[in-house]
Amino acid sequence: MGVAGRSVSREQILTLDEALTLVQNRMPVNLDIKVAAAIEPVVGRLRQHHMIEDAVLSGCSWSHVFTVRRLEPQLHVLINVDGWLRTLLRLCSSRLALLLSALQARSARATGLNIAHQVAADKFIRSATSHKLPIWTWTVDEPARALQLVNLGAVSVTSNWPNRILGALQEHAIQPVTATS
Repeated sequence: MGVAGRSVSREQILTLDEALTLVQNRMPVNLDIKVAAAIEPVVGRLRQHHMIEDAVLSGCSWSHVFTVRRLEPQLHVLINVDGWLRTLLRLCSSRLALLLSALQARSARATGLNIAHQVAADKFIRSATSHKLPIWTWTVDEPARALQLVNLGAVSVTSNWPNRILGALQEHAIQPVTATS
């Protein structure tokens, strides 16, 4: 299985340089950072392609955000709400999870919070946005869920099927700023 349910056995996956060349001056890009060792090379590639202002780094832990800020203070970077914060949000209090997430985000100067849509509780999103803490969600493939998240205040919805999500947003007269997949 491959991209969007299609086989990619004969297709070649783009390198980061090829992908950045493809989107440069056309659209912003959301790069999911999985490991700390990827941060410096990714920031270097973004500089080479003059895309610092057109990129968002997601998938970052609190310590990752500090590394990004040291390397490139202008880059948009999100803290993932995962691990113990995600468990706290699911089991206990969205208020406490928001307080701890906000403290992390502000101390690291993160652009916002990145959270899996399955645990993005309505109260958490509304509270975060009322505290001017942008919420980005991943991976939302159901248009109805995407609409719900946007109506609650999520500023970004990442999807495997952006055309479906964009169609639903346009049907409801919601003008998307960008699309990331």
